[in-house]
Amino acid sequence: MLEKEFIKSFISKSTLLVVNFLLVIITSRFWGADGRGYISIMVTNMGVLAIIANVLTNSSVSYYYSQIGIEKMFMPAILWVFIVSCAGSAFVWFLGSFENAMFLFGFVALNAVLAFYMSVFVSQQRLRIYNIIIVLPALFSLILVLFCEYILNIHNYRVYYYCYLISLFFTCLISTTFLKFKIQFSNSVSITNVKLLMSYGWKNELSGFVQMLNYRLAYYFLLYYIGHKSVGLFSVAVAFSESVWVVSRSISLVIFSKILNDKDLARNKQLVTKAAVLSLLGSVVLMAGILIIPEKVYLMLLGVEYAGIKVIMLAMTPGILAIAFVNPIGHFFSARGIQNILIYKSLAGLILLCLLAFILIPNMGHIGAAISITASHIVSSGVLWFWYRKKANLLRVGKLALQINS
Repeated sequence: MLEKEFIKSFISKSTLLVVNFLLVIITSRFWGADGRGYISIMVTNMGVLAIIANVLTNSSVSYYYSQIGIEKMFMPAILWVFIVSCAGSAFVWFLGSFENAMFLFGFVALNAVLAFYMSVFVSQQRLRIYNIIIVLPALFSLILVLFCEYILNIHNYRVYYYCYLISLFFTCLISTTFLKFKIQFSNSVSITNVKLLMSYGWKNELSGFVQMLNYRLAYYFLLYYIGHKSVGLFSVAVAFSESVWVVSRSISLVIFSKILNDKDLARNKQLVTKAAVLSLLGSVVLMAGILIIPEKVYLMLLGVEYAGIKVIMLAMTPGILAIAFVNPIGHFFSARGIQNILIYKSLAGLILLCLLAFILIPNMGHIGAAISITASHIVSSGVLWFWYRKKANLLRVGKLALQINS
């Protein structure tokens, strides 16, 4: 049963990977490294605010699904999303960009609503629906970008923002048809429920926020020291490198769903350890396949502006594989409600990233950014592995949860 769920998840993630590859290749060809740089920075900016909105819509929904119920979580989540979206877009508007403010509002609101739906599907172990829905935003975006480029003759990178927002909107509509629940308007915003969701959600999203900085903070260093074109080249190298996480994320999704619904600690730990090893082996195979492709093939697909992309990917490989190995372990702690460990390991990686980025990026450019990220990934993964091996043993998991969250 577990193997069947993993295969379905892997097929879905692989489909998403292919679609994202096509999007990266097409947008790189259409708008060059400069356009890709602007898109990467904008999407990263929107992702930061989306993490705040996801405090009440993401993993906290899965964690408290059986205790609170979807009906009682929906209204507090939607109100929270509206407040965060309005606050973030108002700030951007105040800075002088009304169009970017509207992009931000739409992206954050739709992304958070979709995150709520997806968390419900995971909680209900309806992974088949989850695996279908997760592909739709990228697939719709690809179709719309091609339509705008070849049918409407719109040749501007900003069209990508509109395409992505439309894609999120229709994906949310489709997802709604799979949800069957009645919203409880009477006393629907329970302070007790909000506190419970917040108590779990803020820790999980704080960990996600710090980890996202580990993944993307180098973009801002490159933007400051070199420019948007450098961000474009580096972001494409990152996209290809991180694609090997398709195995790890497929396994981790199944692991997270299983642990939420199975409190047998011995079985959980055995499952997670096996998953980590399989994740690493699968990622090694995929990474070897990516690196064996000659650079001239990448240049033929992307354009001559992307010369040097293979060296960047090679420099990132150790860190990418380290994250692939510990991803299932991170989901184990998240499903057990022990998020502080995830925060600690992310902070350890972030501190090292900042130190190295200040030194290496001004002198080594893209390679310096790749080395900084790799070192960050290895350190954060090492910290997580240490906690898992030394502190998350079967006899002390319950005690550890109380100690760390106290």
